[in-house]
Amino acid sequence: MQPDEVSLSAANEISRSEQLSRLRTEDFDLAVIGGGINGAAIARDAAMRGSRVALVDRGDFAGETSSRSSKLIHGGLRYLPQGQLRLVHSALRERERLRHLTAPHLVHPIRLLFPCYRGREPGKFLLWAGLALYD
Repeated sequence: MQPDEVSLSAANEISRSEQLSRLRTEDFDLAVIGGGINGAAIARDAAMRGSRVALVDRGDFAGETSSRSSKLIHGGLRYLPQGQLRLVHSALRERERLRHLTAPHLVHPIRLLFPCYRGREPGKFLLWAGLALYD
């Protein structure tokens, strides 16, 4: 067993209440909020540099990371055909908040090309309508 596997196994045996107790009683150099791919990578990097790191997430670590790791700040265009308008609206609001208030130095619009193929969905009109609604 590798050292990383031993510490990972030991961490899995600690209950959530024990982990929360450690947050109250121990001192840490850094607290990383969010145990997704980016938070975990930041916590790992800091720990490898010798910092005492607390990684905190509201749920399971890596529990909601697959759709959030592209580093693209988008508004959920792919959810329009599914009719998830509230999700799209919420994602667009968050995107605009990042773009104009929180991180205008990091978030910039980029041009995308959407291919349309004859006989394949979505057609030109449906894609145009979706993008107009999205905008």
